[in-house]
Amino acid sequence: MAGNNTSAEPLTSSDCDLRDFAYMPLDVRRLLTSDTWLEAADDPKLGHVLICLWAEAWHQVPAASLPDNDRVLARFAMCDGPEWHRLREQALEGWRHCSDGRLYHPVVAEKALEAWLERLMHRKLSAAGNAKRWGASLDVASITAAMNDACSRLFALNPRSRLLAKVVHPARTAVGIAVGSPQESHEDRKEKEKENQERKKDNAALSADRRRSSGSGEPYAFEAGVICLNAKNLEAWRKDYPNLSLEAELRSLSEWAGRPENAKGWFHAVQGGLAKRNRESALAVERVKAEATARAHAPPARQPSAYVP
Repeated sequence: MAGNNTSAEPLTSSDCDLRDFAYMPLDVRRLLTSDTWLEAADDPKLGHVLICLWAEAWHQVPAASLPDNDRVLARFAMCDGPEWHRLREQALEGWRHCSDGRLYHPVVAEKALEAWLERLMHRKLSAAGNAKRWGASLDVASITAAMNDACSRLFALNPRSRLLAKVVHPARTAVGIAVGSPQESHEDRKEKEKENQERKKDNAALSADRRRSSGSGEPYAFEAGVICLNAKNLEAWRKDYPNLSLEAELRSLSEWAGRPENAKGWFHAVQGGLAKRNRESALAVERVKAEATARAHAPPARQPSAYVP
C-alpha cells in the first residue's frame, strides 16, 4: 500500500457524500494502461476485487475512502479470508492511509472531488436564484468555503483538472499562478474565455427555457433546482407517466438535470429520463403480476408419504 502516512490529510472532505450519484466516471485509457490492471491479466480475480473496492469507495462517506479493516475490506472485495490475504497487497496498491484512519484512492478521489464540486456549484447557483426570486438575503459563505476546500484538494491531485477552470479558487494563486497571470498559458486563457462564453449562452438558454415553461408569468407549480414547471406541464407529465410518483422522481433528477451538460436543455432531458423510468416501472409491475399468476396456477407441492415400512 503506497503512501502509508497516517499524518496525511484525507483526500476528500468529511462531508463529501456521493451516495446518490449512481454513476462513477471511468477513465478508460488510464485504467487499461495502469500497472495494477495489467497484472490482473494473470489473475482475473484481482481485477474483480479492484472494481469492487473502487465502486464501494465511491459510495462511502467520505467518498473515495474505505475503512482500514481487513474483515470489512474482504467483504467489500467479495473474498473469503485466505483469498483476501493473497490479494491484499496488490488490491491496495496506490491507496493512501490518512490521518482519519481510512484508506483513500487518489484517482477515485479526483473523480469524487469533481463530482462534489459540481454539486456545490449547483447549490450556490440555486441559492442565488432563490434569493433573487424571493427577495431573500443571500448567504453562501459555507458553500464557498466548501468549494474552496474541494478545489484545493482537487488541485493537489490534478492541477490540470478542467473543472478547476470553471471556478475561482485559491489553489492556483497559492502556487503563484493566478488567473490571467503571465505564467498562465495562452491556451488556458483561450479555453477559459471560451468556457465563459459558453456559460453565458447556457445561462441565457436556461432563462429562456424557464420563461417558456412558466407561460405568461404564472407562478410555478413545481420547482427543484433547474426544474421549474407550470401547472399545465406538471399535469401533462403526470398523465404521461402514470407509473411514477412524479414529484419524487423530479426531485431525484434535479441534481442530474442541473449539470452543465444537461442544464441547457433540461426540459427535454428530464422528459426522457421520466419516460425511461416510467417504462421500467411498468415492466416491474408486469413482472410481479406474472410471477403472482404463475404461483397461483402452480401445481401443489407433493406431500411426503406418511407410509413407514
